[in-house]
Amino acid sequence: KTNVAEFVEEIRDAECVDELRDAFSSSVSSLGFDSFFIRPTSHNIDARSRRTLCGDDIPGTLSERYFARESFRHDPVINACIKSVEPFNWRDLADREDLGQNERRVLDEAREHGLTQGLSVPVHGHNGQFPCLV
Repeated sequence: KTNVAEFVEEIRDAECVDELRDAFSSSVSSLGFDSFFIRPTSHNIDARSRRTLCGDDIPGTLSERYFARESFRHDPVINACIKSVEPFNWRDLADREDLGQNERRVLDEAREHGLTQGLSVPVHGHNGQFPCLV
C-alpha cells in the first residue's frame, strides 16, 4: 500500500473475511513482516472468536498448540495489549524481568516456530473485547 488512506479504503470495501485477510497480508508484508494475525485479547476466548477473528498466517502447529494449551491465558502480548493503547515491539516484552515462567514459555514457543519478532497494535473496543493486530 502506498498510503494509509488506500489501506483503509481496501479494508472498508472488503466483502468477506478472505478479502480482509488479503488486505492485511499485503499491508504487513509491505512493512517487512511475513505473517500476521488478528485476535481478541481476552483471557476468555471461545471457539467462535478464534475462528472469526484469527485471520492468521501463523504456522498451523503453533496455532493449534496455542489454543489447545490455552496459552492465551498467559500470553504476555495479550496482557500488554489489555494494558496499553500504544503499539509495542515484542522484543520489549521479552526483555522484561517481571515475566513469569508461563509467560516466558509462550514467547519461547513462538520463537521456536519462527516468530522471533513482532509488533502489536492494541485496538480497544467495547464489551470487554480488545482486538489486536499482531
